[in-house]
Amino acid sequence: VSCGPHHVAVVCSEGLVFTWGKGADGRLGLGNEDDQCVPCQVTMEDANVSIRDVRCGLDGTMFLTDTGALLACGSNANNKLGLNNRQGFLMQMKNLLNKDPVKVTTTPTAVKALSRYRVVDMALGPTHSAVLVEPGHVHTFGSNQDGQLGSGNTKPRDAPASVKQLEDQTVTMVFCGYGFTVAGTNDNTLYFWG
Repeated sequence: VSCGPHHVAVVCSEGLVFTWGKGADGRLGLGNEDDQCVPCQVTMEDANVSIRDVRCGLDGTMFLTDTGALLACGSNANNKLGLNNRQGFLMQMKNLLNKDPVKVTTTPTAVKALSRYRVVDMALGPTHSAVLVEPGHVHTFGSNQDGQLGSGNTKPRDAPASVKQLEDQTVTMVFCGYGFTVAGTNDNTLYFWG
């Protein structure tokens, strides 16, 4: 179970997801922006996908599949869901020419920038996200106004990038709040930034 300020998501033992609450920005993943007062099943594009975990944020939702893939829906402001694939020079040029970044998606959409990793945990803040990938590395993206991405500066990041200061640690959990991020390691150390 995961609860955001305005919506709830539940993963059942069969890998099915149900959401309800405020539907603005498509955060419920139901293909629309309608509010729902009762649990509604989220339909995945691939019927064979089984969801293992889910996280609700302020106005978005992330879904973790049993194979370690990451899906997201809702508001992608600041690319906090990682849906604008801006990695490398050629991709940046394509996005400049296309000029059609994903602002909102009402259905669970693959976070392609992380497709080469096996995701094990994720966290959504109001303007940024943190994703934990095997073997225990943290990738952050989105707004960085308060230094919440852990990059040593306050420049926003369009694409997920590793938190360099933690690359020699084995991170086991991540959490995002209003302008800050927390990571816990396998030696019971907590790191805070933002």
